Amino acid sequence: MKIAKYRNSKWLRKDDVEAMSEKERQTVVERIVEEEVGDDLKPVIYFKGIDKGWPLNMTALEQLAELTGSDDTDDFAGARVEIFVDPSVRYAGKRIGGIKLRAAKEPFDDEIPGF
Repeated sequence: MKIAKYRNSKWLRKDDVEAMSEKERQTVVERIVEEEVGDDLKPVIYFKGIDKGWPLNMTALEQLAELTGSDDTDDFAGARVEIFVDPSVRYAGKRIGGIKLRAAKEPFDDEIPGF
């Protein structure tokens, strides 16, 4: 049993994504809202069938804009995406891995929990 199971976080974490099946990582953007993350107000994405939100950085926002063809977060709802862990993500000069998004694999399974 991994200790990450006992880290109660409000936000989607790398460990959460690594614990998902490939099918669970194929999902749909439900909504993006502004929420307080630490001392900052940030856009937070929620996915259908996944309880936790994920605070978005500018790179993820730009990826979603490219996938949807819009720079308005209101247009991101309904986008079919894959959540994955990219092991090359760096933080403070160290390779730590992190969550990223890309277009969902085709054919897309419409039987997503909560969809």
